Amino acid sequence: MFSGEFTYETTIHDKKENVWEFFLYTRNLEKLSGFPKVKVVDGERTEEGETIQLQIKGGLVSPVWEVRITEVNEGNYFIDKGEKLPFPFITWQHIHRFIEEDNMTIMKDEVAYTSWLPPAVVKTGLKRMFKDREKKIKTIFS
Repeated sequence: MFSGEFTYETTIHDKKENVWEFFLYTRNLEKLSGFPKVKVVDGERTEEGETIQLQIKGGLVSPVWEVRITEVNEGNYFIDKGEKLPFPFITWQHIHRFIEEDNMTIMKDEVAYTSWLPPAVVKTGLKRMFKDREKKIKTIFS
């Protein structure tokens, strides 16, 4: 078993309240996913205590990724913690931070995890996932 941390920042050219509003609704996760492509199976909003189920699309197997929103600080951050995770993850905690700066929003994703694969391998996949998401965010908020 391996443990690691991963951080990714995305600059969004919109006010924090608009970005926050977008991320309140789980259906918007589908708009952001490309690698891997996900479908929201359950959970409507990123509210404390809410369980969100995502089905990962692609390949022969479509595993479910289930997280619970464990903490929300309105307009500033929310935290999701993995309850049912796809390989290679054993544990997962993801802090989504939203920081306003000059009428723009810095979205900072902080992920702490344990996995069956070494951090270098996991971080390569996470970087690809968040970079793909960043492209979609920049299109949505252009």
